[in-house]
Amino acid sequence: MDTLKVYLAGAAWNRNLINIVQNYLEMCYPMKVISRWHQLDPEYDLRTRAKIDFEDIDLSDLIIVFYPYGDNGTLCELSYSFARRKKVLYVRPKDAEEEDPLIVGLFPKDFLFNTNLELYSYLNTL
Repeated sequence: MDTLKVYLAGAAWNRNLINIVQNYLEMCYPMKVISRWHQLDPEYDLRTRAKIDFEDIDLSDLIIVFYPYGDNGTLCELSYSFARRKKVLYVRPKDAEEEDPLIVGLFPKDFLFNTNLELYSYLNTL
C-alpha cells in the first residue's frame, strides 16, 4: 500500500494532542503527516501560516480535523480542503453537535467520528 499523505487540522492551543496523533498514525499506518503548522512557532504571521497550510493541504491525500477546532483558521483549512475536493475526516465528541452548527450536515456519517478510536478503526479499512 502506498503511503498516504495526511494533513491534521485543529486548534493551535491543542498542538500537543495533534503531535501525539501524528506519532501514532505514522507508527501504526502507512501514513506520513505533512502538516507543518503544529511543529512551527505559533507566533509566525497570518499570511505565512495560510501559505504553509494551503501548500500542505494541496499535497495531502487525506485531511483529518479534530474538535475543538479553535479559531477561524481551521474553518479556512476545512473550506479550502472541500474546495480542493480532498477527503476529509472529522473527529469530535457526540455531545459537541449542538456547539458545532457549522459542521452538522457537511460530513457523511461515514466520515464523522466521535472518538479517536472510531477514527483508527476506520483507518484500518483503508
